Amino acid sequence: MGPPRGSPAGVRRRVRRAQPDSARGSRRDARQARYFQRRGRGMTTTRTQRVFVVDDHATMRQSLQMLLEILSSVEFCGEAEMGGEALTQIPQASPDMVIVDLSLPDMSGLEVVRRLGDEHPAIKALVVSGHSEKRHVQDARDAGARGFVPKGQADQLREAIETVLAGQTFFPR
Repeated sequence: MGPPRGSPAGVRRRVRRAQPDSARGSRRDARQARYFQRRGRGMTTTRTQRVFVVDDHATMRQSLQMLLEILSSVEFCGEAEMGGEALTQIPQASPDMVIVDLSLPDMSGLEVVRRLGDEHPAIKALVVSGHSEKRHVQDARDAGARGFVPKGQADQLREAIETVLAGQTFFPR
């Protein structure tokens, strides 16, 4: 069999073998990394943000952990059942955000938010509560929370987490 039609004699066509998309993507990423390294620039990557959860219900903590694991730029970094326990664990966990329930066995979630604001002002607080009255939302805002989501509106939780981590506020209207 001769050379393919339309090709000069003696030149072979290069045949690309089918590769899974993951192999093509990883090779492309490696090529891009080498390209940027040669030019003295690192590839831009988004920093993973760490989130700590404080809730007295184990099921809620587990549900929040599963949601956080789905989000690509978020890492679950710890949990606590009580406010006092959370305040001692948070410095070691070094989260970017804490999700706090209002009703905790040993202290109010609002007290946890206030103390976080005093001791660790860079840590953002998102309040998740079964109480959805406007009074509770305003109390959370006054305590220093950057967001509030009623537990009955879990469909807004993902948006609230991403919004607060982006440095904005998320409160119901």
